[in-house]
Amino acid sequence: MRSKRFLAAAVSLVMAAGQFSVGAFAENPEENTTSALSTDGDTTGEQDATASDEESKSYDIGDVNGDGKIDINDIVKIAAHIKARKALSEKGIVAADINADGKVNITDLTLTAAHVKGKRNISAYTDLPVVKNPREKQTDVKLIEFNVDKNTKTISWNAAADMTNYNVQFTNGDKTKELNTRNTSTSIPYDMFKDGKLTVNITPSRLVWTEDGTRTYDYGDTIGYLLKIKPEMIHGTITVTDEKGKAKIDWPAADFAAGYHVYDITNTASGGKPKLIADTDTDQLITDFPTNGTIKLLIVPFNSVGEAEGVNAEMTGGTVTEPDPVADLAAPTFGGYYYVSNTNSATLNWNAVSGAEGYEVSIQIDGKWVTYDAKTYRNFKFTSLESCTGYKTRVRAYKTVNGKKAYGTYSNTVTVITDGYVKCISATPIYASASTGSTKLGNLSVGDTIMQTDLPSGGWTKVFLPNSNGTQVGYVPTNCLSSNSSTDPVADLAAPTLNSYFYYSDTTTATFMWNAVSGADGYEASIQINGKWVAYNTTAQKYTFTSLASCTGFKTRVRAYKNVNGQKAYGKYSTTVTVVTDGYVKCTTATPIYASASTGSTKVGSLSVGDTIMQTDLPSGGWTKVFLPNSNGTQVGYVPTNCLSSNSSTDPVADLAAPTLNSYFYYSDTTTATFMWNAVSGADGYEASIQINGKWVAHNTTTISYKFTNLASCTGFKTRVRAYKNVNGQKAYGKYSTTVTVVTDGYVKCTTATPIYASASTGSTKLGNLSVGDTIMQTDLPSGGWTKVFLPNTNGTQVGYVPTNCLNGDSGSDPVADLAAPTLNSYFYYSDTTTATFMWNAVSGADGYEASIQINGKWVAHTTTTISYKFTNLASCTGFKTRVRAYKTVNGQKAYGKYSTTVTVVTDGYVKCTTATPIYASASTGSSKLGNLSVGDTIMQTDLPANGWTKVFLPNTNGTQIGYVPTSCINGSSNSKGYVNHDLTVINQDGYLGGNPAVLGCEETALASVLNYQFNINVSKNTLINYYMPEQAFSNGTINVDPNYCFWGSPYHMEGSVGYGCYAPLIAQSANQYLKAIGVRGNYNISLNTDYYTGNNVNNLKFDPTKLDLGDTKVSGGLDLNGLKKELDKGNNPIIWYSEVDPYAVCTQTLTAGQEYTNPGSGTYKFTWFGRQHTVVLMGYDDANKCFIIGNVENFDRTSFYGLTQTISYDKFMDSYNTLGRQTVIISKK
Repeated sequence: MRSKRFLAAAVSLVMAAGQFSVGAFAENPEENTTSALSTDGDTTGEQDATASDEESKSYDIGDVNGDGKIDINDIVKIAAHIKARKALSEKGIVAADINADGKVNITDLTLTAAHVKGKRNISAYTDLPVVKNPREKQTDVKLIEFNVDKNTKTISWNAAADMTNYNVQFTNGDKTKELNTRNTSTSIPYDMFKDGKLTVNITPSRLVWTEDGTRTYDYGDTIGYLLKIKPEMIHGTITVTDEKGKAKIDWPAADFAAGYHVYDITNTASGGKPKLIADTDTDQLITDFPTNGTIKLLIVPFNSVGEAEGVNAEMTGGTVTEPDPVADLAAPTFGGYYYVSNTNSATLNWNAVSGAEGYEVSIQIDGKWVTYDAKTYRNFKFTSLESCTGYKTRVRAYKTVNGKKAYGTYSNTVTVITDGYVKCISATPIYASASTGSTKLGNLSVGDTIMQTDLPSGGWTKVFLPNSNGTQVGYVPTNCLSSNSSTDPVADLAAPTLNSYFYYSDTTTATFMWNAVSGADGYEASIQINGKWVAYNTTAQKYTFTSLASCTGFKTRVRAYKNVNGQKAYGKYSTTVTVVTDGYVKCTTATPIYASASTGSTKVGSLSVGDTIMQTDLPSGGWTKVFLPNSNGTQVGYVPTNCLSSNSSTDPVADLAAPTLNSYFYYSDTTTATFMWNAVSGADGYEASIQINGKWVAHNTTTISYKFTNLASCTGFKTRVRAYKNVNGQKAYGKYSTTVTVVTDGYVKCTTATPIYASASTGSTKLGNLSVGDTIMQTDLPSGGWTKVFLPNTNGTQVGYVPTNCLNGDSGSDPVADLAAPTLNSYFYYSDTTTATFMWNAVSGADGYEASIQINGKWVAHTTTTISYKFTNLASCTGFKTRVRAYKTVNGQKAYGKYSTTVTVVTDGYVKCTTATPIYASASTGSSKLGNLSVGDTIMQTDLPANGWTKVFLPNTNGTQIGYVPTSCINGSSNSKGYVNHDLTVINQDGYLGGNPAVLGCEETALASVLNYQFNINVSKNTLINYYMPEQAFSNGTINVDPNYCFWGSPYHMEGSVGYGCYAPLIAQSANQYLKAIGVRGNYNISLNTDYYTGNNVNNLKFDPTKLDLGDTKVSGGLDLNGLKKELDKGNNPIIWYSEVDPYAVCTQTLTAGQEYTNPGSGTYKFTWFGRQHTVVLMGYDDANKCFIIGNVENFDRTSFYGLTQTISYDKFMDSYNTLGRQTVIISKK
């Protein structure tokens, strides 16, 4: 018996070894094969058969030696053939080609070995159907165009009957990628897109026998797609630098861009269009500076598919730098120790240059050379550097020539290192080169200090030799040294950016927070104590420093790291900021909040006595820097320190009772909650507090209720209240009330009838009942499968418990996780015509995020593992509410944290100034002026215009400040005319909503969408398909029904690789019959408009309305462009037939007249089917962009219930709509 271990070894050994032996195949010396390879690779024992023997052997597939069995001998012979040691016979080659690809290679060897081992039988390659005439692979394929984006990720296709494999070929004209798969989908190779386009051909295939006993491939119909992708916008910084008197404009490359339009949007060309400076196919442009002033640039990525949203930059003219005059001065040389350094500075030293009048010294920071005039000195101290960091430096001499500085040659570029000294921690020689085999130049003992000449690299540190005055250098193994500069390898990781509120604190702790860094494995958070940095590692985006001195400020910073070769490699440090223990302070004297530390500066807000506010730093010079209230930490201001009192001081106490609570102690909506209590005798007012992110935030009021605003939706918040009275000019406080929870979106709906129980147990007393549809109010968030509620009709005096799974509401349906609400970036979105990308900061502990957008009053949720989500197929020039919450996986299901603040994103969010105007602090011309807009300036909206004002992000604030502009002074798509968008939800024909996917059922899916989401008639696509639409299967490629009366083929599968469907009259019949069946037909009008009624169509045919059950449906010829727009103006949503590509004839069928599903009469008539016909819901138009807005019921994603909102130009839409006979079905309420 041959062991499995032996067989497993055989395949690898015969391929890896240059020579073979018997022992290579035997598990022990006594167990040899009957035919093995000798040491020179030739066979021994049984030799190849003679010619006469060949004729008598069968040579079945796998039996390469024709001995009637497949065993180790066949494996050995295949291996010898592959290694060119011993060629197989002609029949042996055919038998060895297991997968019939015309080659004998490692794949065949692996398949044979698997068969011998009993892992996989090769019968899959031998037990094949017999085909008389196998089909050749198609070469001339008509391409179907599809638009994709980076979220599409895969391309899929329908399974072809009887086929087992799919050959997928991607090509872009220059290169081709080919793969074979048994799946019906594959990933899109985004790196292959060329000029925004990529062709893919999918050919079904199967291995078959021919009648003469030859194995070959039989191919099905090839499907061809032309994938089209628009370029991404530019992400990153655009720089304009002076390059020898020319403006050098650099920007990060945009994905999928073939080139860039660079516009001057300050000036205009003919026709009022922006002035085109240049088109370039690189991510750089060198052009002339403006003669004076500043111009605004717009850089727009483009490819053959379209353009991305442009990005702005500025270019300022004036004095243009001319090339530096050249002087005949030598390059400066360096002495021995050419630099000294400490933590944040480095001093470079060089030797004098004969004839020099001075020196220009340069240091490279963030890839840019920064120059300084060292005058006549031969050293220069660079300050404010990052610690433990290497910087490239250089120097050149200059002298005056014709009144100008003329420069000599640059010195060698050398590296200076902050904290340049390192300490020996393990005794080591100093080597002449980075090799332990090189000459030893000296020795280091433990504790010796030595100076680096460069940062560590490849495990070695280059150092100045001791006692050589820096005239000699050597190399030391880095692991023998200790210092921040030598122990920390460098990684290409960005410096972490900070949250708006970047910390919170109490008496002895401070929690420092930052945003995630792409590619990081973790973070090192540092705090400076007694002048020393103390570092801590964490994998979260925050760290709590403990055991700190109270009422004290501490400098903090953070850097990301990733693991490289088993050790941490670090990125750049963040900005250093101060955290303050007991960071909250209370206002003791009413005061404005100022824009700077001066009472003469702009007032950016006010504080009332008792208000609580958070410091961003310790008081200095009589001023305290604070976060502005209600700015989410995005704005700071200054308050006179003498108007504040630290929370660390105790509040004065008053003899006031704790407030008692009303029965219904709160009510709420999506983002607010109003907390109510009973009056306290002797109180002058009340302090109502709410706990947000673990911190109590207090608000004063003289009423017995307080409305907390700007809360996360569907979230529970702890609240409490205490009374105060004024004693000796300050507030003295009574006892706190009971702490209770208020819930935004507090009402929940009963979805399953249930009792209300006295406690969280079905065995407890039943206090009442809920019926399906009843609404009830929560008193707290769900917990342990139960929701605590106020009993109906008790005025909130009684509470009970209901099983959470019997309720429906955002707050009750999802498991809850202890995850913070995501905070938002400053610029929290960017958008183009039909998409908006929403961005937020990472939440510690999250596995992913659920981003939601409100469409037609309903929240539509999407999950992602990144910290942004691109909502696509949106109506243009429209505002959409958005929110996000984090989730983590608990017991196999997603458990959700709190929602973020709800904010609005606007498609076509950028607007242009048409009349110069200030930017105001509020929606009033009497408010503070925060800035100015000039004609032509572009600015981004934070919401849609309202009451004559548009809310915008202030320019040059990185989205950290907002202001208001009169809408009449700006022009944007949001203010255009000729725009209708009903924004109707449509069902996905490819999804499982209502039943199985119907890959060709677009017609009935469009009808189901209109009935469901325009008229609230609950019907599935599958009900309409299964019971209200006749269908006829093809027979050998032919069919004998007219699509005006009957569906061609099946809505549930393709005919081979082709899909068919039906025409508008059949859908009008479905609508009539279904509305009649549910008893509401009399409440609705149905209009059927089609050129198959007039005969004015490509088939020159008329259908007969009397052959269909149409009731009182109004039948007429097709509608033109204006007719479609008029229907939309009325509020209707036409079901309409068009093609996503130029229509093409698929087949022509000969139909017999006078049949059940053909035209009346006798004889025959021909009907040509055009592809790629599709039915959608028309739901809007946009004259400004000359396009229709459609609800596409096909999104190729079986996991999605809903279709897509898309736009299509009037011209493209009308071309195919006219060809297909201008067909619409329109339903309206009487």
